[in-house]
Amino acid sequence: MSSSSTVGSSPLDAGFGSPPVDNRHELYSESGGLEDQEKRLEGHGQPESEKQLEAGNESESQNQSQKLQVNQRRVSDHDLYNDHENGNENHPIPLSLGPKDEENQNEPEMAKITTNASSFQPPVTIYGPYERYLITGIASWAAFFSTVSVPIYLPAFSAIGADFHVSTEKLNLTVTVYSVFQGLSPAFWAPMSDAYGRRPVYFLCFMLYIGACIGLALAKDYWTIFGLRMLQAAGIASTVATLNGVIADITSRRNRGIYMGISGGIGLLGNCFGPIIGGGITQGMGWRSIFWFLVIAACVTLLAIVFLLPETNRFIAGDGSIYPSNVINMSPYAFIRHKTRGVPFIKGEPEYDPSVIPERTNRVSFFGTIKLLRELDVVLVLIPNALHYTTWFMVLTSMSSLLSSEYGFSSSKVGLAYLASGAGSLLGSIVSGRLMTYRYRKVLAQFKADCAAKGKPVNMHEFTIQKARMDVTMAASIILCGSCIIYGWTIQKHVHYIVPILSTFLTSSSATYVINTSSTLLVDLFPNESASSTAVVNLTRCLLCAVGLAVVDKMIRSLGAGGAFTLMSGICILSMALIQIEINHGQKIDRRRRARKGLDNQRL
Repeated sequence: MSSSSTVGSSPLDAGFGSPPVDNRHELYSESGGLEDQEKRLEGHGQPESEKQLEAGNESESQNQSQKLQVNQRRVSDHDLYNDHENGNENHPIPLSLGPKDEENQNEPEMAKITTNASSFQPPVTIYGPYERYLITGIASWAAFFSTVSVPIYLPAFSAIGADFHVSTEKLNLTVTVYSVFQGLSPAFWAPMSDAYGRRPVYFLCFMLYIGACIGLALAKDYWTIFGLRMLQAAGIASTVATLNGVIADITSRRNRGIYMGISGGIGLLGNCFGPIIGGGITQGMGWRSIFWFLVIAACVTLLAIVFLLPETNRFIAGDGSIYPSNVINMSPYAFIRHKTRGVPFIKGEPEYDPSVIPERTNRVSFFGTIKLLRELDVVLVLIPNALHYTTWFMVLTSMSSLLSSEYGFSSSKVGLAYLASGAGSLLGSIVSGRLMTYRYRKVLAQFKADCAAKGKPVNMHEFTIQKARMDVTMAASIILCGSCIIYGWTIQKHVHYIVPILSTFLTSSSATYVINTSSTLLVDLFPNESASSTAVVNLTRCLLCAVGLAVVDKMIRSLGAGGAFTLMSGICILSMALIQIEINHGQKIDRRRRARKGLDNQRL
C-alpha cells in the first residue's frame, strides 16, 4: 500500500474531509496520518522509500509545530479569553502542544479541537483592551489641542484688541481663518498618515503647532497673529483625522463606536475648559501666557507620543505584530513590549512574517481626499453633518457677545457659561459611543436572523452599516434644532439667562452625536483610507462653518437671535432627508463601489 493512500485513508480525513487552511489543522491532520501509518505498518518491514517519507513527514511536523508556537504567541496576545469587545465567540482556544500532548492526543480530542478551525478569524490587533484605551487616550489628547485652540483664545479678545487697537470684527477674522485652515490642512496631512504612518504625521504637526504658538506669544502686531493662526491650524487640525485613522487601525465595526465616542469626548473637552482656562490665564498673567501654556502642554503631549504611541498603520505594522523598519515609525513602547512579551516581531527574527501586512492599496495623493467628494453616499452624509456642525458653532460663537450685551456678563462669567456646552459635548460623546455599539449589535442580530430565516449564509458585505450607525440621528437632529430655537428666542425675549445657557447643553450633546456617527460611518466605509475620510469631513464642515461664523452677527442684527437660529434649525431638519436616503440606499451604493474597485474582500 502506497504511503499516499495510507495517509489519505486516515480516520481524521474520513471524518472531516479536506482540511481548511490553518496551521493548527494541518498539524493535527499530519500527526494523525503518521500515527495511523505507524499502526498499519507495525510488525511489517518498511521499504526504504517509506522510511524516508516518514522522516520527511516528521521533519515537516516539527516545522509546523514551530510555526504553531509562533502563531500561539501572536494569537495569545490578542486576549482571546477576555476580549469581549471584539465579540469573536468562535475563536478556538490557543493550545500548547508539547511532547506530552503529542503523545497523548487521540481522535476524539482532535475532533473537538478542529471543529472550529475553519471558522478561525484572527482579531484585528494584537493590542488588548487596556492598550487600546491607552492608544486612544494619547491620540485623543493630541486632538484636544485642535479643539481647545479656538475657545481658549476667545476670552482674550478684549485684551488683544486693546493692545493692537483693532476691533472685535477684525479679531473674529482670526477665528474664521483658523476654521478655514482647520478644514484645508487635513487634506494634505491625512493621505501622508495613511501612506507613511501615524507617528511621522504627529511629529510634524506638533512641531508646526509649537512653533506657531511660540510666535503668537511673541507677536508684535495684529497681522502676525492673523498669519500665525493659519500656521497653528495647519499644524494641529490634522490630529483629528489622524486620531480616527488610529482608531480604525485597532478596531473593527463591532467595537469602533465605543472608541470613537471616547475620542470625541476627550477631544471636545477643549470646548468645555478652553474658555475657563483662557479667561483665567488672561486675567492673571496676560493673554500672551495663553500661548505659552499651549507650548508647554503640547511639548508634554509630544513626548508621550514619542515614547508611548506605537505605529498602528496597517500598511506598516500590520495587526501590530510587525515592528516597523523606519526609525521614525519605531516606538520605545513597542520595543519594550517585544522584549517582555515577544510581540511585535523584529525583522530578521524567525517569527517575522510580513504576510500579516495587507497589500498596499493606496498611495500618497493630496487629491485623494477631494476625490471622496465624488462618492454619492459620502455627500449624503457630509451635507447634514456640516450644517449641524455650523449651526452648533454659530451658537457657541454668538454666546460671548449675546450674553455680554443682553445680560451684562463679564469675561469670567462668559467663560463659566461655556461649561454647560462643554459638559453636553462630553456627555454626547459618551452616549454616542455606547449607543452606536448597542445599535450595531441589535441591527446585526436582526440581520443574522433574517439570513437564517432565508437559509442563506451571513455575508457582512450585505449588512446595512448605514442603518446601524445613522437610524437614531434624526432624533438627535430634532433635539439640536429645538434647543437652538429655544436659545435664540429666550435671549431675544430676555428670559432668565439660565434657560439659554442650559439649552446649549442640549445643543452640544446632540450635535456631538450627529458628528460622531457621521465620522464613524465614513471610517466604516473607507477603513483603508480612514484618515482621509475624516479629513473630508473636516474639510466640508470647517469651510461651511467659516462662512457661518462670518455671517452670524449680520444674521442676528437682521433677523434677531430667534429668527436667525430658527432659520438654521429649519435648514438642518430639511437636510436630514439626505440621511434617510443614505440609510435606504447607501448599502447598494457601497456595494457597487466595492465591486468597481475590487474591494469585495476589504477588511470591514
